[in-house]
This record gives sequence, structure tokens and C-alpha cells, in this order.
Amino acid sequence: LQKSTNYEIQVRSESLTKVSSYTSGISFNTLDLEVPRAIKVSSISDSGAIVSWNPTTGATQYQLRYKQTTVTNWTNAPVTTDNSISLSNLVINSFYEIQIKALNNTTSSIFSESVSFLTKDNGRGGCNGIDDWDSTKE
Repeated sequence: LQKSTNYEIQVRSESLTKVSSYTSGISFNTLDLEVPRAIKVSSISDSGAIVSWNPTTGATQYQLRYKQTTVTNWTNAPVTTDNSISLSNLVINSFYEIQIKALNNTTSSIFSESVSFLTKDNGRGGCNGIDDWDSTKE
């Protein structure tokens, strides 16, 4: 599919003896911006972490949101022009999930899939005992 393009889908069924008519069309538009990829969480401490990702072509800003996995509501980090952000004031020994979307003056991507990490417990913890998490190696 091409970026920023309108498409229409129609469906029909076929069996050995019958072919149905096509359904009425359903239209959709593809997005201008791709979802940020290769999300990495590094320098995980008991109260913070650094999140980075590959730059997205056409993006001028990024919006990151995060939450503890045990709660429903997301917290939005400040919009950034960089492809990394430092999170602070996190809860010790807690699982978090993050999502990122790309922005420009006219549109935005959807949020990325969630990437999860565990803050340390006074020097222990992290992601299964490690200090960095790389979503490209899942």
C-alpha cells in the first residue's frame, strides 16, 4: 500500500458451486507517517529510564506515552523533536509500558505497539536483571 492513499475493499465468497456478489465497498486511507520502530529502553534505574527509537521519515516531532502496566490511564511525556527521551519519577520495581507516535504539521502516525520494562528495586531488577531493553531483539 502507498502512503497517504485512499483504498476501497470489497469481498466475495466462492465455493465449488457458487460465487457470491461483492459486498459494498469499505474505504480507508493509509497514513502519511510510519510508526516509530526499533524502540529501545536503556539506563533503567529504580526511578527512570531513557527511551530511544529510529527516526521516522517525514516526522518533525514525537509523542511518547507511558503507564504502569497495572493502571489504565496513560501519561504523555512532553512532545520532542529528538528521537530519545528521558523518563523520571517512575515507581521503584514496577512494570511500565511505553508507546510512541510520529508527528508533523499535518498528520500523525498511530501509536507503536507497547514496549515494556521493569524499573529496578534499589539496584536489582531492570529487564530480567539487565539495564537495557531492545524491542528489535524480541
